[in-house]
Amino acid sequence: MKQLIKFISIFLAAVFFTACTPKGVQPIQSLSGVDVADFNLTNVNVGLSPEFIARVEKQITDEEEYIASQKELIENPPGRTSLRRRDATKVAQKRLEESENKINSIREEMVAIETDVSTGIQKVLADKFLGSRNVSLDVLINSFAMTNGGAVILVGGSDSMTGLIRIKDDQSNELLGEYHITDFDANSGLIGMMARGGNPRGSMIRQFSEKISDVLAGKYSE
Repeated sequence: MKQLIKFISIFLAAVFFTACTPKGVQPIQSLSGVDVADFNLTNVNVGLSPEFIARVEKQITDEEEYIASQKELIENPPGRTSLRRRDATKVAQKRLEESENKINSIREEMVAIETDVSTGIQKVLADKFLGSRNVSLDVLINSFAMTNGGAVILVGGSDSMTGLIRIKDDQSNELLGEYHITDFDANSGLIGMMARGGNPRGSMIRQFSEKISDVLAGKYSE
């Protein structure tokens, strides 16, 4: 019990200090010398970064290997009696199905991330940046994590996403600006759940999108 309390205390402290860290926009190549007032945003392209895809593929590979091990147990169940072999088969079958469902959930979530982020960005940027210089926005999502609501109440948690955005001139394909964007929210307990709101996923995407809007408006130009 003492170890559990210690673990929870350390976890909450980590969440607290992480919440205190800087979050927002880090220019890699700023829009210095570019008249952002002339921007006319024509395209928003959202995708997952190669690093994100590699992490997801590793998760899926691990699950597939686990599924293979459970199939082996189903074909050759351990146990000296038929009853124990039957029980072992049932357990292996249940674990196999859980892993298959997990893989499906992971793949569905990856598609949903791209769709939801693209929709969120376009909603925030609608009817803005209607100048004479056509530019496109490429967004690569590096990470996207949501904490289960029950975990937020019990031990606290955080919702976060990071991404790389690139602004390009449509005519010349010149890279005008490149920025790393972070959005992070830490909450714990019932108060944290209330602060988190009823749509934490939508709120996080909106906050991320608003930072993109600030970039395109020249807020982070040097």
